[in-house]
Amino acid sequence: MSEVGRWLIFLSLVVSLVVTSITVGVQHLIKKEISPLVQAQQSILVRHLNQFERDSEAIAKMEFLKSGPNEKNAGPLMAQVLAWGLQIGSDRSIRSLPEKTEIAEKLSYLGKEWLSKHRLLRTDDTDLGFLRDLMNYDHWDLLDNTPLAKMVNSDQFLHPAQIPLPNAGRLIMIAKLRLVQGLNNDTLYEALVETRHLGKILIRSQNLILAATGISVLHSERDAYEFNLKNKKYHQQLADYEAISREDLTVARRYLWALRGYFRIWSPIELMERVVKMSQSHWGVCAALNEAIPFAMSFKPYLKSRFPFEMDFSKQYNFFEGLADQFQYECRFDYVRHSIAKSPKSMTEKTSFFHLLPFFRRLVGLKLNLVPRADFEAYENIN
Repeated sequence: MSEVGRWLIFLSLVVSLVVTSITVGVQHLIKKEISPLVQAQQSILVRHLNQFERDSEAIAKMEFLKSGPNEKNAGPLMAQVLAWGLQIGSDRSIRSLPEKTEIAEKLSYLGKEWLSKHRLLRTDDTDLGFLRDLMNYDHWDLLDNTPLAKMVNSDQFLHPAQIPLPNAGRLIMIAKLRLVQGLNNDTLYEALVETRHLGKILIRSQNLILAATGISVLHSERDAYEFNLKNKKYHQQLADYEAISREDLTVARRYLWALRGYFRIWSPIELMERVVKMSQSHWGVCAALNEAIPFAMSFKPYLKSRFPFEMDFSKQYNFFEGLADQFQYECRFDYVRHSIAKSPKSMTEKTSFFHLLPFFRRLVGLKLNLVPRADFEAYENIN
């Protein structure tokens, strides 16, 4: 054998030894630091599965969560009223209701006393007539001629933290001001009806944040309804009106967040399949998947198989892509399809070099995926 051949064999052995050492070292780190965290998170999923199943059965019976005919999109109307911003909370203003108005500041200042001190809020000059117009629509498509739609149609991957949405807090403020307006000018019945419809439009938006906002709006409706019952002056005005129960709203909120919590890249596939079977015909699954699938896809640079001997997450990614196909007719999945097609160019590739390091990128990706979230906090408080 030639000298060159011996050197090639020697170098091959060295490279193999280095790769093996790195693999063993990283696997040891994952076993030591990551595996206990994954096991702890998975135990939470299993521990709350029975309660989730009971909630799923209850959700199926709640009429206010059932989808409408989806014939009239409120998007054009809402675009005239709401400004969009990057991420929830960064919205600059509500065009018909500037953020810095005196009434908005007073409402914020009153906090939980917004109903008992409603006379302090002068609503005569506040135009909320769009809520009456909103009654003519049955859903809100966030991907029809919106800032989000324009970004989804671009070639660059849109990270879940970058999606533009209307400001949730401003929507809740609108609902409260309409209810106060109803108390102040004796149109509480109309205010409750319009507020409930706003809540339903948000709940059916197939967006997790806006759906949760819709539940908050319906809590405000319930608050005004109970205030009316306690106040004899307004009691006769709504003798036949019935607000959605507080219990149903509480179940809907915790179910929605838990549904998202089950769809994680480290969740056992058989467990996710069971959750899909429980929830596939119910409200909330489209909203949960519209966030969970793009979130998982954003970590592909860290977790997609690229080097030999790395931990393999291909089954998990195939499962998520299968969900996108399974629910393509029930859900508005433009953003989901975008995340699947564009995920290799995600922002993680541009802002970090860890995705280029074999084996270590698995460690980083899993650590980032295990950042604690409050998906099951409400369930923890039950037990």
